[in-house]
Amino acid sequence: MNALPLAPIDVEHLCHLALDALGTSYRKSRVVLMVSGQPRSLISNANRLQTAIQAIALNALHYSEPDRMVRLCLIWKDWGVSLQVHDEGIGIPDEDLARAFEPGFRGSNVGSLPGRGMGLSAAKEAIAEVNAAIAICSLVNFGTTVTLDIPNHPQITIPVPSGAMASRQVARRLGSRF
Repeated sequence: MNALPLAPIDVEHLCHLALDALGTSYRKSRVVLMVSGQPRSLISNANRLQTAIQAIALNALHYSEPDRMVRLCLIWKDWGVSLQVHDEGIGIPDEDLARAFEPGFRGSNVGSLPGRGMGLSAAKEAIAEVNAAIAICSLVNFGTTVTLDIPNHPQITIPVPSGAMASRQVARRLGSRF
């Protein structure tokens, strides 16, 4: 297996690239990018991170009403950056959260909304390759927050709670309304 190419990355710029790649099918006016803390570059793989950001943002836009905002929040930490993607969409039922990252899995509440169930699994696969962590918290009819914790360098490990309580623990840690 070949080593993943690593380079310094401007994460804020990468977020803009990921959103631009979504094209005109989603109005840019629906997306807000907020930055907190002292921005700096990370050592990581831009392609993998852009894939994850793009997949998560696309899901957030797809499962939200056209008049609802999607917020991307970059929060700089000592160990790296936390990227939170918040939407006010249909949410994911508690009983579906454990399977949300499985390829092809779609929430029981998606109804007739088109999709293949690949967005979150593609994001998880992409970020795993750069040793980042992904967590999700959601409340049906109120929305979803997906958090990527991206270390300064892929050799750093970010601990994330696992199991059914992970979404609630992460929500409390993030001060979310969930």
